[in-house]
Amino acid sequence: MTPRYRELFEVNPTELNLPAVVAANQGVTYAQLFNAVRACADKLHAAGVKAKDRIATVEPNTIDHVVLLLALWSIKAVACPLSARLSPRAIESQLSRIQAKRVTSSKFVEQSSFSVSAPPIHGVSYEPSQAGTILFTSGTGAAPKAVLHTLGNHIASAHGANACVALGPGARWLLSLPLYHVGGLGILFRCFLARASVAIPQTNEMQAQSLAGDGITHMSLVATQLFRLLNATQDYRPLRKLKAILVGGGPIPRHLLDTAAAAGLPVYTTYGMTEMASQIATARYPLPATVLRKRKVKISPEGEILVKGETLCAGYVNGGEIKLPVDKDGWFATGDLGTLNRQKHLTVVGRKDNMFISGGENIQPEEIEGCLNNYGVIENCVVIPKQSEEFGFRPVAFIQGRTGGLPGRAGLDRYLLKHLPKFKIPDHYYVWPDSDGHSPLKTSRRDFAQRIQGGDATLQEIN
Repeated sequence: MTPRYRELFEVNPTELNLPAVVAANQGVTYAQLFNAVRACADKLHAAGVKAKDRIATVEPNTIDHVVLLLALWSIKAVACPLSARLSPRAIESQLSRIQAKRVTSSKFVEQSSFSVSAPPIHGVSYEPSQAGTILFTSGTGAAPKAVLHTLGNHIASAHGANACVALGPGARWLLSLPLYHVGGLGILFRCFLARASVAIPQTNEMQAQSLAGDGITHMSLVATQLFRLLNATQDYRPLRKLKAILVGGGPIPRHLLDTAAAAGLPVYTTYGMTEMASQIATARYPLPATVLRKRKVKISPEGEILVKGETLCAGYVNGGEIKLPVDKDGWFATGDLGTLNRQKHLTVVGRKDNMFISGGENIQPEEIEGCLNNYGVIENCVVIPKQSEEFGFRPVAFIQGRTGGLPGRAGLDRYLLKHLPKFKIPDHYYVWPDSDGHSPLKTSRRDFAQRIQGGDATLQEIN
Protein backbone atom coordinates (compact mmCIF):
# COMPACT_ATOMS: atom_id res chain seq x y z
CA MET A 1 0.00 0.00 0.00
CA THR A 2 1.37 3.41 -0.93
CA PRO A 3 1.91 5.49 2.23
CA ARG A 4 -0.19 8.63 2.51
CA TYR A 5 1.64 11.79 3.27
CA ARG A 6 -0.60 13.02 6.01
CA GLU A 7 0.77 10.14 8.10
CA LEU A 8 4.05 11.99 8.17
CA PHE A 9 3.39 15.70 7.77
CA GLU A 10 -0.15 16.22 9.06
CA VAL A 11 -0.70 15.84 12.79
CA ASN A 12 -3.74 15.63 15.01
CA PRO A 13 -4.76 18.75 16.98
CA THR A 14 -3.55 17.11 20.18
CA GLU A 15 -0.07 16.67 18.65
CA LEU A 16 0.48 20.24 17.46
CA ASN A 17 2.21 21.32 20.67
CA LEU A 18 4.65 18.40 20.69
CA PRO A 19 8.27 19.47 20.15
CA ALA A 20 9.33 18.93 16.53
CA VAL A 21 12.89 20.31 16.38
CA VAL A 22 15.04 21.50 19.28
CA ALA A 23 18.41 23.23 19.32
CA ALA A 24 20.60 24.84 21.98
CA ASN A 25 18.90 28.23 21.82
CA GLN A 26 15.58 27.44 20.17
CA GLY A 27 12.84 24.86 20.00
CA VAL A 28 9.78 24.66 17.79
CA THR A 29 6.57 22.67 18.08
CA TYR A 30 4.90 20.96 15.15
CA ALA A 31 2.47 23.88 14.93
CA GLN A 32 5.33 26.37 14.75
CA LEU A 33 7.23 24.22 12.27
CA PHE A 34 4.28 23.93 9.88
CA ASN A 35 3.65 27.66 10.07
CA ALA A 36 7.28 28.43 9.21
CA VAL A 37 7.24 25.90 6.37
CA ARG A 38 4.12 27.49 4.86
CA ALA A 39 5.65 30.99 5.06
CA CYS A 40 8.94 29.78 3.56
CA ALA A 41 7.09 28.01 0.73
CA ASP A 42 5.25 31.23 -0.10
CA LYS A 43 8.55 33.11 -0.33
CA LEU A 44 10.13 30.40 -2.49
CA HIS A 45 7.13 30.49 -4.82
CA ALA A 46 7.30 34.29 -5.02
CA ALA A 47 11.00 34.01 -5.93
CA GLY A 48 10.12 31.82 -8.91
CA VAL A 49 10.92 28.39 -7.50
CA LYS A 50 8.49 25.90 -8.98
CA ALA A 51 7.68 22.19 -9.07
CA LYS A 52 10.53 19.89 -10.19
CA ASP A 53 13.17 22.63 -9.83
CA ARG A 54 16.38 21.27 -8.33
CA ILE A 55 17.36 23.50 -5.44
CA ALA A 56 20.67 23.01 -3.64
CA THR A 57 21.45 23.94 -0.04
CA VAL A 58 24.97 24.12 1.40
CA GLU A 59 24.33 24.62 5.10
CA PRO A 60 24.97 23.16 8.54
CA ASN A 61 22.26 21.40 10.52
CA THR A 62 19.91 24.12 11.78
CA ILE A 63 16.19 24.52 12.38
CA ASP A 64 16.07 26.95 9.45
CA HIS A 65 17.65 24.35 7.17
CA VAL A 66 15.00 21.81 8.17
CA VAL A 67 12.26 24.36 7.43
CA LEU A 68 13.75 25.11 4.01
CA LEU A 69 13.86 21.41 3.05
CA LEU A 70 10.22 20.87 4.05
CA ALA A 71 9.16 24.02 2.22
CA LEU A 72 10.89 22.89 -0.98
CA TRP A 73 9.01 19.59 -0.84
CA SER A 74 5.73 21.38 -0.21
CA ILE A 75 6.01 23.18 -3.56
CA LYS A 76 7.21 19.92 -5.15
CA ALA A 77 10.75 21.14 -5.75
CA VAL A 78 13.70 18.74 -5.40
CA ALA A 79 15.97 19.41 -2.42
CA CYS A 80 19.67 18.84 -3.06
CA PRO A 81 21.65 19.29 0.18
CA LEU A 82 25.40 19.45 -0.51
CA SER A 83 28.37 19.20 1.82
CA ALA A 84 29.76 22.49 3.11
CA ARG A 85 33.09 20.67 3.56
CA LEU A 86 33.61 20.68 -0.19
CA SER A 87 35.76 23.29 -1.90
CA PRO A 88 33.93 26.04 -3.84
CA ARG A 89 35.08 24.41 -7.08
CA ALA A 90 33.73 21.00 -6.03
CA ILE A 91 30.40 22.56 -5.03
CA GLU A 92 30.11 24.28 -8.41
CA SER A 93 30.93 20.98 -10.12
CA GLN A 94 28.14 19.16 -8.27
CA LEU A 95 25.67 21.98 -8.96
CA SER A 96 26.48 21.74 -12.66
CA ARG A 97 26.25 17.95 -12.67
CA ILE A 98 22.73 17.89 -11.23
CA GLN A 99 21.64 21.16 -12.88
CA ALA A 100 20.65 22.73 -9.57
CA LYS A 101 20.30 26.29 -8.32
CA ARG A 102 21.63 27.24 -4.90
CA VAL A 103 19.58 29.01 -2.21
CA THR A 104 20.13 29.89 1.45
CA SER A 105 17.73 29.54 4.36
CA SER A 106 18.58 33.05 5.61
CA LYS A 107 16.83 34.50 2.56
CA PHE A 108 13.62 32.51 2.93
CA VAL A 109 13.18 31.69 6.64
CA GLU A 110 12.24 34.47 9.08
CA GLN A 111 12.00 34.05 12.85
CA SER A 112 8.61 35.75 12.87
CA SER A 113 7.23 32.93 10.71
CA PHE A 114 7.38 30.51 13.67
CA SER A 115 4.42 32.27 15.28
CA VAL A 116 1.37 30.00 15.28
CA SER A 117 -1.48 31.18 13.09
CA ALA A 118 -5.13 31.03 14.06
CA PRO A 119 -6.49 28.56 13.21
CA PRO A 120 -3.19 26.61 13.34
CA ILE A 121 -1.86 24.75 10.32
CA HIS A 122 -2.14 20.98 10.83
CA GLY A 123 0.27 19.97 8.10
CA VAL A 124 1.58 20.53 4.61
CA SER A 125 0.56 18.66 1.47
CA TYR A 126 3.03 16.30 -0.20
CA GLU A 127 2.86 13.52 -2.79
CA PRO A 128 4.73 10.24 -2.18
CA SER A 129 5.56 9.85 -5.87
CA GLN A 130 7.17 13.27 -6.25
CA ALA A 131 10.92 13.59 -6.70
CA GLY A 132 12.17 14.63 -3.27
CA THR A 133 15.93 14.68 -2.97
CA ILE A 134 19.20 14.34 -4.84
CA LEU A 135 21.94 13.11 -2.52
CA PHE A 136 25.53 12.29 -3.36
CA THR A 137 26.85 8.93 -2.22
CA SER A 138 29.72 8.84 0.26
CA GLY A 139 31.17 5.47 -0.70
CA THR A 140 34.68 4.40 0.22
CA GLY A 141 35.85 3.68 -3.30
CA ALA A 142 34.30 5.14 -6.44
CA ALA A 143 33.57 8.80 -7.12
CA PRO A 144 30.31 10.03 -5.54
CA LYS A 145 27.12 9.44 -7.54
CA ALA A 146 24.06 11.70 -7.51
CA VAL A 147 21.06 9.67 -6.34
CA LEU A 148 17.43 10.74 -6.89
CA HIS A 149 14.84 9.64 -4.32
CA THR A 150 11.12 10.14 -4.25
CA LEU A 151 9.61 11.23 -0.96
CA GLY A 152 7.91 7.84 -0.93
CA ASN A 153 11.35 6.20 -0.81
CA HIS A 154 12.22 8.13 2.34
CA ILE A 155 8.87 7.43 3.98
CA ALA A 156 9.05 3.70 3.27
CA SER A 157 12.56 3.69 4.73
CA ALA A 158 11.31 5.44 7.88
CA HIS A 159 8.37 3.03 8.29
CA GLY A 160 10.64 0.00 8.15
CA ALA A 161 13.27 1.50 10.44
CA ASN A 162 10.73 2.54 13.07
CA ALA A 163 9.32 -0.97 13.11
CA CYS A 164 12.76 -2.17 14.23
CA VAL A 165 13.84 0.65 16.57
CA ALA A 166 10.85 1.94 18.52
CA LEU A 167 10.23 5.68 18.31
CA GLY A 168 7.34 7.87 19.41
CA PRO A 169 6.20 11.12 21.05
CA GLY A 170 8.59 12.14 23.80
CA ALA A 171 11.61 10.58 22.08
CA ARG A 172 14.44 12.85 20.97
CA TRP A 173 16.85 11.74 18.20
CA LEU A 174 20.19 13.55 18.02
CA LEU A 175 20.92 14.87 14.53
CA SER A 176 24.57 13.81 14.73
CA LEU A 177 24.91 13.23 10.98
CA PRO A 178 24.73 15.99 8.34
CA LEU A 179 21.55 16.54 6.34
CA TYR A 180 23.46 16.03 3.07
CA HIS A 181 24.04 12.44 4.21
CA VAL A 182 21.21 9.93 3.77
CA GLY A 183 21.62 8.85 7.38
CA GLY A 184 21.07 12.39 8.60
CA LEU A 185 18.10 13.03 6.36
CA GLY A 186 16.57 9.74 7.48
CA ILE A 187 16.43 11.03 11.06
CA LEU A 188 14.01 13.77 9.96
CA PHE A 189 11.63 11.33 8.32
CA ARG A 190 11.74 8.80 11.16
CA CYS A 191 11.08 11.44 13.81
CA PHE A 192 8.33 13.30 11.95
CA LEU A 193 6.62 10.02 11.11
CA ALA A 194 6.61 9.02 14.79
CA ARG A 195 5.89 12.53 16.17
CA ALA A 196 9.23 12.44 17.96
CA SER A 197 11.60 15.41 17.99
CA VAL A 198 14.89 16.06 16.18
CA ALA A 199 17.65 17.42 18.41
CA ILE A 200 20.31 19.55 16.71
CA PRO A 201 23.61 19.52 18.65
CA GLN A 202 25.42 22.77 19.31
CA THR A 203 28.80 21.28 18.38
CA ASN A 204 30.16 18.07 16.92
CA GLU A 205 31.47 17.03 20.32
CA MET A 206 29.26 14.49 22.11
CA GLN A 207 29.64 14.03 25.83
CA ALA A 208 27.70 11.45 27.82
CA GLN A 209 26.60 13.92 30.50
CA SER A 210 25.39 16.55 28.02
CA LEU A 211 23.44 13.94 26.05
CA ALA A 212 21.57 12.91 29.18
CA GLY A 213 20.99 16.53 30.17
CA ASP A 214 19.55 17.35 26.74
CA GLY A 215 17.06 14.51 26.99
CA ILE A 216 18.49 12.57 24.04
CA THR A 217 16.94 9.11 23.67
CA HIS A 218 18.25 8.02 20.25
CA MET A 219 21.35 8.74 18.20
CA SER A 220 22.98 7.66 14.93
CA LEU A 221 26.75 7.27 14.77
CA VAL A 222 29.50 6.03 12.52
CA ALA A 223 32.27 3.89 14.05
CA THR A 224 34.61 6.84 14.61
CA GLN A 225 31.93 8.77 16.51
CA LEU A 226 31.18 5.75 18.71
CA PHE A 227 34.88 5.32 19.46
CA ARG A 228 35.21 8.96 20.51
CA LEU A 229 32.05 8.83 22.60
CA LEU A 230 33.23 5.76 24.51
CA ASN A 231 36.66 7.27 25.11
CA ALA A 232 35.32 10.62 26.26
CA THR A 233 34.06 9.25 29.57
CA GLN A 234 34.62 6.51 32.11
CA ASP A 235 31.06 6.79 33.40
CA TYR A 236 28.64 5.10 30.99
CA ARG A 237 25.58 5.46 33.20
CA PRO A 238 24.13 8.42 31.23
CA LEU A 239 24.55 6.49 27.98
CA ARG A 240 22.69 3.48 29.39
CA LYS A 241 19.59 5.66 29.62
CA LEU A 242 19.44 5.96 25.82
CA LYS A 243 16.88 3.87 23.96
CA ALA A 244 19.09 3.20 20.92
CA ILE A 245 22.53 3.98 19.52
CA LEU A 246 22.38 3.18 15.79
CA VAL A 247 25.85 2.50 14.34
CA GLY A 248 26.55 2.13 10.62
CA GLY A 249 28.09 3.94 7.67
CA GLY A 250 30.69 1.25 7.01
CA PRO A 251 32.60 -1.58 8.71
CA ILE A 252 32.50 -1.45 12.51
CA PRO A 253 35.33 -2.99 14.57
CA ARG A 254 33.95 -5.83 16.65
CA HIS A 255 35.98 -4.85 19.71
CA LEU A 256 34.25 -1.46 19.60
CA LEU A 257 30.81 -3.08 19.60
CA ASP A 258 31.84 -5.51 22.33
CA THR A 259 33.05 -2.63 24.49
CA ALA A 260 29.75 -0.78 24.04
CA ALA A 261 27.67 -3.90 24.72
CA ALA A 262 29.72 -4.80 27.79
CA ALA A 263 29.05 -1.29 29.10
CA GLY A 264 25.32 -1.98 28.79
CA LEU A 265 24.71 0.42 25.91
CA PRO A 266 21.75 -0.19 23.56
CA VAL A 267 23.79 -0.51 20.36
CA TYR A 268 22.11 -1.38 17.07
CA THR A 269 24.19 -2.21 13.99
CA THR A 270 22.86 -1.36 10.57
CA TYR A 271 23.80 -2.00 6.95
CA GLY A 272 22.53 0.43 4.37
CA MET A 273 23.32 2.58 1.38
CA THR A 274 22.27 5.84 -0.19
CA GLU A 275 20.51 4.10 -3.07
CA MET A 276 18.17 2.35 -0.60
CA ALA A 277 17.36 5.55 1.34
CA SER A 278 19.56 4.50 4.27
CA GLN A 279 18.98 1.29 6.26
CA ILE A 280 18.57 -2.15 4.67
CA ALA A 281 19.16 -4.50 7.62
CA THR A 282 19.35 -3.62 11.33
CA ALA A 283 19.36 -5.37 14.71
CA ARG A 284 20.45 -4.85 18.28
CA TYR A 285 23.99 -6.10 18.77
CA PRO A 286 25.02 -8.92 19.09
CA LEU A 287 22.03 -10.22 17.10
CA PRO A 288 22.66 -10.45 13.34
CA ALA A 289 21.26 -7.61 11.21
CA THR A 290 17.80 -8.49 9.87
CA VAL A 291 16.30 -7.20 6.63
CA LEU A 292 13.80 -4.45 7.41
CA ARG A 293 10.26 -4.12 6.13
CA LYS A 294 9.65 -2.68 2.65
CA ARG A 295 13.05 -3.98 1.48
CA LYS A 296 13.88 -7.19 -0.35
CA VAL A 297 17.31 -8.81 -0.39
CA LYS A 298 18.80 -11.82 -2.12
CA ILE A 299 22.30 -13.09 -2.85
CA SER A 300 23.48 -13.60 -6.43
CA PRO A 301 25.27 -16.80 -7.51
CA GLU A 302 28.51 -14.80 -7.25
CA GLY A 303 27.76 -13.88 -3.64
CA GLU A 304 26.75 -10.26 -4.29
CA ILE A 305 23.98 -8.62 -2.25
CA LEU A 306 21.03 -7.64 -4.48
CA VAL A 307 18.24 -5.35 -3.26
CA LYS A 308 14.90 -3.88 -4.31
CA GLY A 309 11.70 -2.64 -2.72
CA GLU A 310 9.87 0.57 -1.85
CA THR A 311 13.03 2.27 -0.63
CA LEU A 312 15.04 1.77 -3.84
CA CYS A 313 15.86 5.12 -5.43
CA ALA A 314 14.54 6.43 -8.74
CA GLY A 315 18.02 6.40 -10.28
CA TYR A 316 21.33 8.17 -10.78
CA VAL A 317 21.28 11.74 -12.02
CA ASN A 318 23.63 13.06 -14.67
CA GLY A 319 22.39 16.37 -16.01
CA GLY A 320 18.90 15.80 -17.34
CA GLU A 321 19.31 12.00 -17.47
CA ILE A 322 18.05 9.63 -14.76
CA LYS A 323 19.10 5.99 -14.98
CA LEU A 324 18.53 3.14 -12.53
CA PRO A 325 20.83 0.16 -13.22
CA VAL A 326 18.70 -2.86 -12.32
CA ASP A 327 18.34 -6.29 -13.91
CA LYS A 328 15.25 -7.53 -15.75
CA ASP A 329 13.59 -8.44 -12.44
CA GLY A 330 14.27 -5.07 -10.83
CA TRP A 331 17.19 -6.14 -8.60
CA PHE A 332 19.89 -3.58 -7.86
CA ALA A 333 23.45 -4.84 -7.40
CA THR A 334 24.95 -3.26 -4.28
CA GLY A 335 28.57 -4.14 -5.02
CA ASP A 336 28.76 -5.75 -1.56
CA LEU A 337 29.39 -9.43 -0.90
CA GLY A 338 27.40 -11.21 1.76
CA THR A 339 25.26 -14.09 2.95
CA LEU A 340 21.55 -14.31 3.81
CA ASN A 341 19.84 -17.09 5.75
CA ARG A 342 16.17 -18.13 5.93
CA GLN A 343 15.56 -15.85 8.91
CA LYS A 344 16.59 -12.86 6.73
CA HIS A 345 19.78 -12.39 8.74
CA LEU A 346 22.24 -10.57 6.49
CA THR A 347 26.02 -10.78 6.89
CA VAL A 348 28.18 -8.40 4.86
CA VAL A 349 31.58 -9.79 3.87
CA GLY A 350 33.02 -6.77 2.04
CA ARG A 351 33.02 -4.80 -1.19
CA LYS A 352 33.11 -6.82 -4.39
CA ASP A 353 35.37 -4.27 -6.07
CA ASN A 354 37.77 -4.26 -3.11
CA MET A 355 38.71 -7.92 -3.59
CA PHE A 356 41.96 -8.56 -5.45
CA ILE A 357 44.00 -11.58 -6.50
CA SER A 358 47.48 -12.21 -5.12
CA GLY A 359 49.40 -15.13 -6.60
CA GLY A 360 46.12 -16.78 -7.60
CA GLU A 361 44.48 -16.35 -4.18
CA ASN A 362 41.47 -14.09 -3.53
CA ILE A 363 42.06 -11.46 -0.84
CA GLN A 364 39.20 -9.47 0.70
CA PRO A 365 40.69 -6.39 2.45
CA GLU A 366 37.81 -6.20 4.93
CA GLU A 367 38.78 -9.60 6.36
CA ILE A 368 42.29 -8.37 7.19
CA GLU A 369 40.91 -5.06 8.49
CA GLY A 370 38.50 -6.90 10.76
CA CYS A 371 41.37 -8.79 12.38
CA LEU A 372 43.51 -5.66 12.77
CA ASN A 373 40.61 -3.70 14.27
CA ASN A 374 40.23 -6.39 16.93
CA TYR A 375 43.82 -5.77 18.01
CA GLY A 376 43.26 -3.69 21.15
CA VAL A 377 45.62 -0.79 20.31
CA ILE A 378 44.34 -0.03 16.80
CA GLU A 379 41.67 2.63 16.27
CA ASN A 380 41.35 2.43 12.48
CA CYS A 381 42.96 0.75 9.51
CA VAL A 382 42.70 0.38 5.75
CA VAL A 383 44.11 -2.44 3.62
CA ILE A 384 44.71 -1.87 -0.09
CA PRO A 385 46.50 -3.76 -2.89
CA LYS A 386 49.99 -2.76 -4.02
CA GLN A 387 51.35 -3.92 -7.36
CA SER A 388 53.87 -6.76 -7.21
CA GLU A 389 55.92 -8.18 -10.07
CA GLU A 390 55.85 -11.64 -8.53
CA PHE A 391 52.26 -11.91 -7.24
CA GLY A 392 50.36 -9.28 -9.24
CA PHE A 393 49.19 -7.55 -6.06
CA ARG A 394 50.06 -7.76 -2.37
CA PRO A 395 48.20 -6.27 0.62
CA VAL A 396 49.56 -3.27 2.51
CA ALA A 397 47.96 -1.67 5.57
CA PHE A 398 47.58 1.87 6.90
CA ILE A 399 47.14 1.86 10.66
CA GLN A 400 45.93 4.50 13.10
CA GLY A 401 46.84 3.70 16.69
CA ARG A 402 45.15 4.67 19.91
CA THR A 403 46.84 6.76 22.56
CA GLY A 404 50.04 5.05 23.56
CA GLY A 405 51.44 4.23 20.15
CA LEU A 406 51.49 1.29 17.78
CA PRO A 407 52.96 -2.21 18.00
CA GLY A 408 55.88 -3.02 15.75
CA ARG A 409 55.66 -5.01 12.52
CA ALA A 410 56.69 -8.25 14.25
CA GLY A 411 53.83 -7.92 16.73
CA LEU A 412 51.32 -7.20 13.99
CA ASP A 413 52.49 -10.20 11.97
CA ARG A 414 52.33 -12.54 14.97
CA TYR A 415 48.80 -11.40 15.80
CA LEU A 416 47.48 -11.77 12.24
CA LEU A 417 49.07 -15.19 11.75
CA LYS A 418 46.87 -16.48 14.58
CA HIS A 419 43.80 -15.67 12.48
CA LEU A 420 44.82 -15.57 8.80
CA PRO A 421 46.84 -17.64 6.34
CA LYS A 422 50.31 -16.30 5.57
CA PHE A 423 49.44 -15.05 2.08
CA LYS A 424 46.97 -12.57 3.60
CA ILE A 425 49.55 -10.93 5.90
CA PRO A 426 50.38 -7.41 4.61
CA ASP A 427 53.82 -6.89 3.10
CA HIS A 428 54.03 -3.41 4.59
CA TYR A 429 52.39 -1.45 7.41
CA TYR A 430 52.22 2.35 7.22
CA VAL A 431 51.40 4.95 9.85
CA TRP A 432 48.03 6.59 9.21
CA PRO A 433 48.70 9.95 7.52
CA ASP A 434 48.03 13.08 9.56
CA SER A 435 45.64 14.33 6.86
CA ASP A 436 44.05 11.58 4.77
CA GLY A 437 41.55 13.90 3.01
CA HIS A 438 38.50 11.79 3.80
CA SER A 439 35.18 12.95 5.15
CA PRO A 440 34.39 12.34 8.81
CA LEU A 441 31.85 9.70 7.80
CA LYS A 442 33.86 7.34 5.66
CA THR A 443 37.44 6.50 4.79
CA SER A 444 38.30 6.81 1.10
CA ARG A 445 40.24 3.78 -0.12
CA ARG A 446 40.89 5.66 -3.32
CA ASP A 447 42.89 8.32 -1.45
CA PHE A 448 45.09 5.70 0.21
CA ALA A 449 45.56 3.81 -3.06
CA GLN A 450 46.69 7.00 -4.76
CA ARG A 451 49.30 7.52 -2.06
CA ILE A 452 50.74 4.07 -2.74
CA GLN A 453 50.53 4.25 -6.52
CA GLY A 454 52.02 7.74 -6.57
CA GLY A 455 54.95 6.78 -4.36
CA ASP A 456 54.11 9.29 -1.63
CA ALA A 457 57.46 10.13 -0.04
CA THR A 458 55.81 11.23 3.21
CA LEU A 459 54.60 7.72 4.08
CA GLN A 460 56.10 6.36 7.29
CA GLU A 461 56.54 2.60 7.43
CA ILE A 462 56.06 0.68 10.66
CA ASN A 463 59.11 -1.50 11.36
